[in-house]
Amino acid sequence: MKLSHVVHTLRHFCLSFEGRVSWIAKFSSIKDTTFSELPAAYVVPLDDKAQNNKSKTDYWQNVIEGFGVIVVLKLIGEQGKQEVYDLVENIKVDLWQVLLGLELTPSHYPIQYDGGKLLDLDKDRICYQFNFSSVREIGFEDTRQYFDLKVADNPIPVPDWQFDPNNPGITKPPLYNPLNIGNFDTISGTANQQDSGVTISFLNNNIYEDNNDN
Repeated sequence: MKLSHVVHTLRHFCLSFEGRVSWIAKFSSIKDTTFSELPAAYVVPLDDKAQNNKSKTDYWQNVIEGFGVIVVLKLIGEQGKQEVYDLVENIKVDLWQVLLGLELTPSHYPIQYDGGKLLDLDKDRICYQFNFSSVREIGFEDTRQYFDLKVADNPIPVPDWQFDPNNPGITKPPLYNPLNIGNFDTISGTANQQDSGVTISFLNNNIYEDNNDN
């Protein structure tokens, strides 16, 4: 989950903060990034919780991605605890109206509320964290197998290739071979060499080992 999407949404649609929304890695970092005016909000990452792959023949897995919104409110005068938590309640409702049901990407389920907790309270301010989460669905198109299939149809240069001064005639990187079998001649559709005793034939659409008549 990209926290920048959450920050952008709160800045533009949660009017309580008047744009005073940022992100931090942890609560202790707030002291170094405190806004001069309050209320303000800080989006913080929470744990991902991965569930088991639900498919036996493909890839289908859900990941619960969490984030928190730490709200910092200014206490005015001798506000009682009841009034303080009324402020917290008002902010919570504002956050609900902006975030609940929001789908950050086509792969994300709607955001849901997971509860809140008091982080800090003194004579000047209160810090309260509201937790949210969204289920993200991982499918076959997110896997390495899908990437390799796309590369097989649209070859790309080997990513880590470097020019070898001992072979000055080779000035371009070879094409990435997703099957890792020999060196492909993408024009003729044949393998130029054998690797580990394996031969590939695009013409007959088969792969076989040496000395194997099957």
